[in-house]
Amino acid sequence: MFATRHGKQHQAAGPFRELLDAHVVAPDDLDTDRFGSFTGEVPRTRTPLLDDDRGVVLAEEAVVPVHGHDPVVLRDPADALERARRFGFPDIRAVVVARHGGDVHARKGLATAADLADAVTDLTTTGGTASVGPDLRAHVNPARQRVIAELCRRMATRLTRPCPWYAAPGWGRVGVERGVPCAGCGAPTTAVAADVLGCAGCDATQVVPRRAAPV
Repeated sequence: MFATRHGKQHQAAGPFRELLDAHVVAPDDLDTDRFGSFTGEVPRTRTPLLDDDRGVVLAEEAVVPVHGHDPVVLRDPADALERARRFGFPDIRAVVVARHGGDVHARKGLATAADLADAVTDLTTTGGTASVGPDLRAHVNPARQRVIAELCRRMATRLTRPCPWYAAPGWGRVGVERGVPCAGCGAPTTAVAADVLGCAGCDATQVVPRRAAPV
């Protein structure tokens, strides 16, 4: 079961079937936006990942740019298309966001130049400014889909590795040890010297040194 609203189960389906013979499903209507939306209409009130009070692990939808494309502030809809093309529009759909007082208004999933211009015009009619950026929801963002697919493969691969002591699935890296010696003086540096492997079901760990030359 994948706790997702925007279709991430489709990126997980192949690796989980291939490596684990597992069928991935998702809830029909899980509102992860209530924990915070990309466009900011719902502010984030918690840190990502774990919500103990509800007993469920959720990957929050954070209000962040991706691939270095920060939202660009617009005062004129004429340059909206040019700005959007820089982050891959229309292959990557666009969002237009405006703030009026304390309220956030957004138009999402914009796939055509006309839709984009209409959204900018609509959201700036009161004299304010709007920003345009990539729609980061997974089901409309091929760049995110590719990243998520690779992460799902890594997740499935890790689940094939049992703990050497407890036999629970998910044995893998849980941390690192630093301290590769400096080539000049021999003092420890912040470079990674070893990986720390661990188990999801017990406290077992194993330190695996990297073959790192002095830095």
